[in-house]
Amino acid sequence: MPFLGLAEVEAAGGGMVPASAALGEMRQLVWDHMLLPADLDPADRDLAGGIVFTSADRPLPSWHSLRPLAFIASMLSDERMTSGTIASGEVPGEIGRLVQSLRFLRQLSATPPSTHLYARESGALWGVRASVWDQSMPIESSALGLMTATETLRSLGEIGSRTTPEIIPVESE
Repeated sequence: MPFLGLAEVEAAGGGMVPASAALGEMRQLVWDHMLLPADLDPADRDLAGGIVFTSADRPLPSWHSLRPLAFIASMLSDERMTSGTIASGEVPGEIGRLVQSLRFLRQLSATPPSTHLYARESGALWGVRASVWDQSMPIESSALGLMTATETLRSLGEIGSRTTPEIIPVESE
């Protein structure tokens, strides 16, 4: 991920995505492995929203969490894989889960208070670290972070534009 999922969607064109059921199962598996604040000790709350796919003694999420999230962000606006509107169906729940995972992306991002750790502070700003305990910034982590953020914004914009808000008339006295 994300390239396998994107290739599947591209190959489908405007038609049905043959692997949509499998991609939906992948998304659910990701959410099942997301660390939630309620599951973490207060000292580990920096890991909330991260995805852990290992059964190690002390599994910890890293930038690899972004691999499926970049495609899940794309799935959000594809009605063939996520049904509903901004107010109904699968979309509201998927937005909520995606926002929780974006919290971890934000945690991995170098912000002004942490850029002093890098030789070129301006070049490090908003780069994505390998993990919360590793200050290195592999180009892949920053690329997937950017891809996840832009796909999320694109999907939210698309969902918002296809939904006509209900206008409630205001009675005047």
